Amino acid sequence: MKNPILPLCFAASLGALLAAVPRLPVDPAHWWGFNLMEKVDVGWHKNAPYREEDFAMTADLGFNYLRLPIDYRCLTEKDHWLSFREEILKHLDDAVAWGEKYRVHISLGYHRAPGYCVNPPAEAKSLWTDDEALAAFVGHWEHLARRYRRIPPERLSFNLVNEPSGTDRSNVVRVYARTLEAIRRIDAKRVVLLDGGDGGVQPYGELADAANVIHSGRGYYFPISLYKASYRDKSRDLMPTPFWPMRPQVYGNLYGTDKEKEGLKIPLVLAGPFKAGTRVALNVYVVSRKCELQARADGREVWRKNFEPKDGPGEWLQVNYRPEYDRYQNVYHKEFGFVLDRPAKEIALENLDGDWLRFTELIITPRDGKEVRISADQTPRLKQQRYEVGADGNLVSPPDFDPEFPITRLLAPWKALAEGGAPVFLGEFGTYNKTPHPVYLSYTRSLLEQCRRARFGWAMWNLRGEFGVLDSGRADAVYEDYRGHKLDRKMMDLLMEFRRP
Repeated sequence: MKNPILPLCFAASLGALLAAVPRLPVDPAHWWGFNLMEKVDVGWHKNAPYREEDFAMTADLGFNYLRLPIDYRCLTEKDHWLSFREEILKHLDDAVAWGEKYRVHISLGYHRAPGYCVNPPAEAKSLWTDDEALAAFVGHWEHLARRYRRIPPERLSFNLVNEPSGTDRSNVVRVYARTLEAIRRIDAKRVVLLDGGDGGVQPYGELADAANVIHSGRGYYFPISLYKASYRDKSRDLMPTPFWPMRPQVYGNLYGTDKEKEGLKIPLVLAGPFKAGTRVALNVYVVSRKCELQARADGREVWRKNFEPKDGPGEWLQVNYRPEYDRYQNVYHKEFGFVLDRPAKEIALENLDGDWLRFTELIITPRDGKEVRISADQTPRLKQQRYEVGADGNLVSPPDFDPEFPITRLLAPWKALAEGGAPVFLGEFGTYNKTPHPVYLSYTRSLLEQCRRARFGWAMWNLRGEFGVLDSGRADAVYEDYRGHKLDRKMMDLLMEFRRP
């Protein structure tokens, strides 16, 4: 159901939000802390109450911020969006009270909101396009705004929804503006954090001047942050070992016609020289739905290969059906390539038709040289580009090569927003416990150094658990006992080093 009056209401509310902007009552550049997981998903932790010890430990270790990502289903009766469970809401009351007791700022946020979650399963109705879902979402925040309107903004903030994606920017801005307006009617001083789009990485500059708003980004670089993560698909066991700092790479996703409207269907271009007899291959990792891969040398087709993953045996190593997308994304982990029959100055690899192909390495073997394996950046949804290759098969490093370019690229839109005067905070970062510990430490240092220069506060995902500094289960970390928990001392020392802007 759609309401034709909504666009007019949205325009009016957005104008009001962007009127005179008072001074922000908090400084997110001075927030450093963690996320707590008790209510991140209704099925994960049995809707457990928060633990006072987490608030005490956060303060004792010298940190001052805790974000509580919440699945709205933890707070409501099953299948009733607005039937709140008072006994569970008291868990939030306890968290807010412990925040005051230990001088830790608390941020309540919906990891799963009525009508949306970045994780499967999808909600039955869409927050971005359905009026009933939007009304329920706004109703939740109105309820929390009334419940906590006497709590000072220095102690409590709201984080509306985790990592919006899968819809037009205008839909998210409309939902944000409508919800901010509703909260302001109840509590004009409440500070609200707005996550960026496309999984949290693109800020909504349309609301850069909204009163009492902080824009919340992410610090994940997926080849490092989610290396062999248990909740990823079966391909996790075949992920290439990550490294940091970076060395010159190619981009490892080739998008087909399914992504053409998004401007992602771009060939990978290699500028030579390439001698006759040069072998060029890709270590194909995963193919989604299908892919028709073509190679051209100086515009002439020299190779074509069709991939069509499905059930049963085939060229793939593992069958991986994704019901949420209704398509197969099979794991190949296998080399496919060709040998040039004549010299060429340029080679182009293009996905002519299909969804996407992801590869982990580009392999170039000159006719009279050694095999060169060039690692591939697998960050989703980037644009493919052109690369210069030397006669020995190695990538030619650009003179301005940045060994921290994934972080620089990730934070660039947030730095631009901050330079315009908008407050920015890094609401999540961290790496899964299978990432080699030296890589984990090195990447985190680079990230926090850039955050310090930009004056961004930050919150690690999480305090306790697989991404955290306590009880992470890392096989290659050295732990010490801290209040009955296993503390990763090297990571904790690193975080403590960056507690000041």
